[in-house]
Amino acid sequence: MARLIMEHIHWKKPFKRLWISSLTAKAIKEGFNNLKPGKEYDNLYRAAKSRSEADWLIGFNVSRSLTVKYNDQLSAGRVQTPTLSMMVKREHEINNFKPVPFWILEGKFPGFTAQYVDKNNNTRFFNKDSAEELKGRLMNKPAFIKTVTKKEKREEPPLLYDLTELQREANKRYGFTAQKTLKTIQSLYEFHKAVTYPRTDSRYITDDMVASMDMRLRALPPDYKNYRGEIIKNNFSINSHCVNNSKVTDHHALLPTEEHISSGVLSSDEGKIYNLIVKRFLENFYSPSVYEQVKVSIEIDGERFTASGKTLLHEGWKKIERNPEGGDKLPPLQEGQKFEKFTLEIKSSHTQPPSRYTEATLLTEMEKYNLGTPSTRADIIEKLININYVERKEKSLIPTHKGKQIVDIVVTDLRSPELTSKWEKELEEITRGKKQREDFMKDILLNTKRLVEETLSSDKNYKHDNLLNISCPECGKKLLSVKKKDTLMHVCSDRNCRYRKVVTKLTEQRCATCHKKMEIKETKGGMMFICRICNVHQKVSEFQDKGRVTSRDISRLNRENDEKFRKADNPFAVLKDLIK
Repeated sequence: MARLIMEHIHWKKPFKRLWISSLTAKAIKEGFNNLKPGKEYDNLYRAAKSRSEADWLIGFNVSRSLTVKYNDQLSAGRVQTPTLSMMVKREHEINNFKPVPFWILEGKFPGFTAQYVDKNNNTRFFNKDSAEELKGRLMNKPAFIKTVTKKEKREEPPLLYDLTELQREANKRYGFTAQKTLKTIQSLYEFHKAVTYPRTDSRYITDDMVASMDMRLRALPPDYKNYRGEIIKNNFSINSHCVNNSKVTDHHALLPTEEHISSGVLSSDEGKIYNLIVKRFLENFYSPSVYEQVKVSIEIDGERFTASGKTLLHEGWKKIERNPEGGDKLPPLQEGQKFEKFTLEIKSSHTQPPSRYTEATLLTEMEKYNLGTPSTRADIIEKLININYVERKEKSLIPTHKGKQIVDIVVTDLRSPELTSKWEKELEEITRGKKQREDFMKDILLNTKRLVEETLSSDKNYKHDNLLNISCPECGKKLLSVKKKDTLMHVCSDRNCRYRKVVTKLTEQRCATCHKKMEIKETKGGMMFICRICNVHQKVSEFQDKGRVTSRDISRLNRENDEKFRKADNPFAVLKDLIK
C-alpha cells in the first residue's frame, strides 16, 4: 500500500524499508537498526503489482462477460479456474472409472509372507484361472531362498516448513482447512509472537541465521526441555541441508522465535500448529535416521516370489515423533535356505479409482503448477466453496454441478494450469529483474481481450441447477434457491428484477435438547425456531417472556416489503444481539 501511495503522489526522494521476519521486540529493534534501501525491493514491488493487476483484469472482465452472457452471477479467474478444472477433471476420472478384478498369489512362509512376481515384475493376475493353475503346479514343491540383499539406508530429516507444507501436514493430521491453518499461524505470529513470518514459500534458512538457533532453542517452552537439553548438551547444530542462501528469496522457513512463551497460553488449535513447527525445527538438529533394508528372492519350481523388510538401526531425528516408519521385519534368512512347509494363497481385489482431492493433495497440485502463492491458495479454495463451485465433505473436495458447468463453458486456455504457470514464471522473472513489467502487462491485456471475446461468442449452454418451480411474485419468472453462508434465500432468476426472500436463517438460539443452533423460518403458524437435528419446532412467541426476542423484533426483520430488509446482506444479523 505504501508503494502504491508513493507512486500515486510521484515520490522521487530516497526511502528505506523495514524488513523483519518476526514481531518480537528484538527483531523489530534489529530491523530498525538495519533499514534496507527501498530501491532493493523495486522488482519485488513491480512483480506484486503485476500479479494483482493481472488477477483484476482477467478475473473482473471474464467474470463479467460470463455473468452477462448466461444471466447468472458467475466467477472465473487466473488461478481459481485452473484449480477448479483440476478437481473437475479428477471427478470425471472417478465417475468414468471401471474397476477391474485382479488376483495375487502369496506364499506363507515361517515368519513372513512373499508375493509372486512374473518375468516383467508384475504381481497381478487379471485371469483367475491362470493364478489357480500356477498355484496347483507349485503346491508341494520345495522353495529355496535364491538371494538375500541387505542395504543400509539413511533418511535425512524433512526440511523446515513453508506455509504450504504446514497446511498440508495440518490437513493430514488434524483435518484443518488451509484457511484455518493460515488463521491459526497468523495468530501465533501477530498475537503471541511465537513464530516467524508465516506467508513464506521457502523451506530453508540463510547462513547468517545459524547463530540465532541457540537462542530459539533456549526460548522453547518446558514441554520440549528433554530434546532441548540433549541438543545443547551434545552441542548439536542445525543440519546443513536446510541452510541454503540461494533458496531464500523474500522470507526464510517457518521457525519458532526467541520469544519466551508458555504453551498454556495457546488455544488447542494454536498449540497443535506450534507443536508441528517446533518439532520440525528440533528434528533438523538430529542426525539422519538409519535403517537396514532386506530384500529376499525365493524360487519355487523356477517361479519367483519376493519379500522385503526394514529394520531400524538408528532413530536419529525420528525420536522426536516416536513413531518411526518401517516395514515388516523379516526373520534371519540365508541364501540357499530350503522350505518344505509353506502354503500358497490366492487373494482377490479390484483396481481402485483415483482419490478425490483433499486440501493437502490439492495444495500439492497448486504448488506444482505455480497456481497462486502460499498466502493466497487458502483463499482460493475457500472462495470456490463459498461460490458453490466446490463442496467440502469431510476431508474431500468435490466439484458441484455448477462448478462442472463453469469448467465446461469457460475458455479452454483459462482452465489450463499450464497458462497460469507460465504467467507465474514470468512474474518470478520480474522479481529477479530478468523481465520487464510492461511486457508482461501488455501480454495480459491482449489475453484478457481475447478471453472476453471468446467467452461472449461461445455457443455453449448453461443451465441453472438451482431453478425452482416457483414463480416470482413481482415479474413471474422462476425463482432460484440460493444459499449464502447460514441463509437460504429465494431469488428471482432475472437479475434486473432484484426480488429476494429469506426462507431460513441459522440463528444463535440453541435447541434445548441437543444444544445445536436453530434455524428461524416463517410458517403458516407464524415465525418458528426449527432444529434440523432433533426436528424440534418452537414458536418465536414462546421466547417473548424470556427476554430473548420479541414478536416486534421478528416482524420488523421479516417484513418482505421493507426495502432495507430486502437489500441487507445479513437481514437476521441483529438477532445475534437480541437472542441471549
